[in-house]
Amino acid sequence: AQGEPVYTYNSPTAPDTVKRGDYRLVKEVPTELSEDSQETERVLLEGVEFQLINSSANAVVSPETGELVEPGDVVCTITTDENGLASTRNARANGWDLPEGWSGALAYGTYTVHEVIPDDVAADFKARYGYDLIAVPDWKATISEEGQYDNPVLVNNHIPQTPLRIVKIDSETGRQIPLQCSFKLIDSAG
Repeated sequence: AQGEPVYTYNSPTAPDTVKRGDYRLVKEVPTELSEDSQETERVLLEGVEFQLINSSANAVVSPETGELVEPGDVVCTITTDENGLASTRNARANGWDLPEGWSGALAYGTYTVHEVIPDDVAADFKARYGYDLIAVPDWKATISEEGQYDNPVLVNNHIPQTPLRIVKIDSETGRQIPLQCSFKLIDSAG
């Protein structure tokens, strides 16, 4: 019994490579230099954490754990250093490093950036500056190029303030009179 000839083709094998990039940001909080001054000081915060959450349609591998992360779950957490910089490339501040052979921490896709202020960072800031830290709203970041490492995003807290407007009105004309003075608000304790 004679069979039909079989032709085979050996295609070259190439590893499946994931295109990757990195992400960074700077965390600052403006604070007043003194009660009498309207000037502000930029405080760069150390120890603030930012979770990068998978907002893409597909699962990605976490550079932090090496495990597959489904959409809606945390891919990795980056932490600000003494200069307020948080980066997927900062192994010392993050406590994790890129797996061997990876060109960047984040696979192509969209990520939600979620700020987490640890209790000790919040307490230290309140003790030193007298303000509560409030996490900023989440935002989206996209990795779309191999080796992407854009300029850092500035994450800027605004200290909550109660707006107060004082207007002096002329009782006869009803017109506003410019105030050439300043006010100091005090609480019931003086």
